[in-house]
Amino acid sequence: MKRHELEELRDSIRALAGKRLFATEIAKKLDIKPAAVRHQLKKMGMPARSRHQVRDRLGKWNSKHAHLREAVLIYFQTHSWEQTAKKFGLKPHELKSLFTVAYRMKDLAHIRKDKRNHSAWTTAQLKFLLQHAGLRPRKWIMEQLGRGKNVCHIKERMQTLGVSSRTLQGITLSQFRQAFNQEPGFYLQTDAGPDGGPKGTLPTRWKIIPWVWLDQELKAKRLKTSREFAILVSARATFQDWIFEGNALRKMEKIVAHAKEGA
Repeated sequence: MKRHELEELRDSIRALAGKRLFATEIAKKLDIKPAAVRHQLKKMGMPARSRHQVRDRLGKWNSKHAHLREAVLIYFQTHSWEQTAKKFGLKPHELKSLFTVAYRMKDLAHIRKDKRNHSAWTTAQLKFLLQHAGLRPRKWIMEQLGRGKNVCHIKERMQTLGVSSRTLQGITLSQFRQAFNQEPGFYLQTDAGPDGGPKGTLPTRWKIIPWVWLDQELKAKRLKTSREFAILVSARATFQDWIFEGNALRKMEKIVAHAKEGA
């Protein structure tokens, strides 16, 4: 999108946002995706929950079925999403809204349909997570750690730690090409990455160039980059070596090799 087109889009979003419209409503009027609207609102310093006009509407929206919250949670414990929606005559977005609020209410915590493991993470579990995230799929990590039956638990822990699976172990092949305008002399073919499409029809598996290898190449002057990026790589490599307790590259190769053996 060209600069002037982006400015026109933002002006339209800003105007509609001032009319107390939700991101979904703005998206429908502009014929774009709600995620694109939320992204632009955030870029303009206008995230949905900070706009008091929308927050007021959201409060009324979420309180529309307040009298059903407890009954819905109890029924949902032994029934499916579709059965619950049909039983109480709720549309999908209404049921989702009801759950969003109900799951934040402490007085309803005892009837949540939540079977995740909420025990505190041990040092060994965190270490295992940081060693394997970005190299192995979240589902596999979840199963090894016994942390529930949903990968969201692993995703939430990574968000809490403030790290991304995609860049924890290094940069991707496409990022390397963009940064250095050449092919890398080494990379790890992982079995981690987004499924990409419905039911995993378009899986993407990352090719990772580890931080420790990048650091070696930069210090040996076989690769050239800016001083700032070199400092970043060095810091990431130091952290990576600390997480693996030395010999990070060899241990990462071993993790990837085990994944291939189990495929």
